[in-house]
Amino acid sequence: MTTQPAAQLQQVQPVDYTQMGIVKGEHIFPEKAEWKEADFKMRKHRHADCISPNPNYLPQDDILRFAVMWLQAPAQLKVFGLWGETGTGKTEFAMWLASRFNLPFYKVSITPEKRGHHLETEQELVAENGQVVTQRILLPAAQAYRDGGLLLLDEVDKATDDMTTSLHNILEGKPWHVPGLGTLKKHPQCYIMTTSNTKGEGGHDRYITSQALDAALRRRIGWFETKYPDAIHETKILSNQFTQLPTVIITRMVETANAFRDALLGEDRSGKIEGSIRCTFSTADLVAWAYYMLRFGMNCTPRDSLSFAFWGNVDAEDEDAAQAIVTAIWSESIDEPVKELISNAAKK
Repeated sequence: MTTQPAAQLQQVQPVDYTQMGIVKGEHIFPEKAEWKEADFKMRKHRHADCISPNPNYLPQDDILRFAVMWLQAPAQLKVFGLWGETGTGKTEFAMWLASRFNLPFYKVSITPEKRGHHLETEQELVAENGQVVTQRILLPAAQAYRDGGLLLLDEVDKATDDMTTSLHNILEGKPWHVPGLGTLKKHPQCYIMTTSNTKGEGGHDRYITSQALDAALRRRIGWFETKYPDAIHETKILSNQFTQLPTVIITRMVETANAFRDALLGEDRSGKIEGSIRCTFSTADLVAWAYYMLRFGMNCTPRDSLSFAFWGNVDAEDEDAAQAIVTAIWSESIDEPVKELISNAAKK
């Protein structure tokens, strides 16, 4: 009789991706010295649906602190909602947070065209026993609800009445009946976040597709406002990514972005301002401006890359005001070759 080697007799055990462990803060947040010795619960194993976020993303400290405490709580009595101007990093934050805690990440973009059934299942053709058969598979929202992970309902204030009806049970954590699959129970490691431009009040003059959410749905969300990073934060973001650009150029770029934001929202960023321009200048726009300032070549001007990376946001009626903002900060240097600006900065 032939004896099988012990190694062949061993069966490969499936990985339990929901298994939790206690990890010191220095391993999850090496950039946070104050959390170095703190203990955090997190998944031991990294699931295939975990994502790699933008390595240059820097979260806002206050939002991060509250989000971590919400995530680490024994229960999440409210969904964690981020609302604010476009380009303030709402979606990127959710992706970054999920990655740090080894949570599978599932994003559902809410649009006026989507209905409740778009959260549930879809049919897929698969090969089985030499034949092609139809199989019903879970869509991201239902998969996160059943198996756990961080579910991001992106742009939740775009939900129609039909979608809102479907969201009620999900946000409450109640059993969810999915046609063709039965009833799903919310996994204890399913964490739900939302993003939106408004808190669901509707009637916004710039975010015209934002809907008024019913009061019951709004109450199930705990809201935090995201704002554009301060000048120090954004300067650090650009300096870390674009070491070829001297500080004087980066400083002017950040000043430009903030001048546009002041013109849009007022210096106190309350949005209560008369005669404001309508274009937003996000951190992503700043990064793109710096990127193309270098990629377009040293003989191109800052205006060339600014026009490509941002000027498409400027409406015709805001053109004069936008040009005045740029001229007030850059003067003639906006039209000088980048190589000359870098050379002049090196001499100082």
